[in-house]
Amino acid sequence: SDVSKGFNTPIFHVNADDPEAIKNAMEIAIDYRQKFNTDVVVDVVCYRRFGHNELDDPSVTLPVTQKLIEKRPRVSEIYANKLIEEGVIDEADVVR
Repeated sequence: SDVSKGFNTPIFHVNADDPEAIKNAMEIAIDYRQKFNTDVVVDVVCYRRFGHNELDDPSVTLPVTQKLIEKRPRVSEIYANKLIEEGVIDEADVVR
């Protein structure tokens, strides 16, 4: 997103752990692009749970960060729990 700062382009930073926030940011970005006919950047802020590739072991290259990532629930779990709390689905609807 730093490159976009030089072009006076709007940048939307969005948390990858929130699928609805990503959807909303994309809708706003599309509307903005349609209305003003200019570029927009959506910066999805996230992490790599399994490293960069098959040969990368993130517990070696980033041990502290990797321990934090391993403790975090997956996006699917976070979103399923949110929908359960909101009463949109129930536990039986979730395949774990």
